[in-house]
Order: sequence, then C-alpha cells, then structure tokens
Amino acid sequence: MTEHITRHKKELTCKVALSRIRREARKPGSTGWVKGGRQLEQPAFAARVVTSP
Repeated sequence: MTEHITRHKKELTCKVALSRIRREARKPGSTGWVKGGRQLEQPAFAARVVTSP
C-alpha cells in the first residue's frame, strides 16, 4: 500500500513539473518563484575572506 502511495506522489510531482515547464515554454515568465524569507541587509561591497592564496 505504501509503495502505491509513493509511486502516485512521484507521478503527480512529475506531471506537475512537466506541465509547468511546458507552460513556461509557451509563456515565458509565467512561472512564479518562491522568495526567501526576510534577509539581513548586506552592502554590495561586503568584504570577502580569502582562505587560500
């Protein structure tokens, strides 16, 4: 029973992914992207640490 449910979830996930890829091919920009949570503000010129020369 568990294998059936797992297989069904995988098939559904693939179908959804393919439908979104196809829609994006037809209508560029149609795919929405999830934005991350609140980010700490960092200056564009933030110093980078070099660990090897």
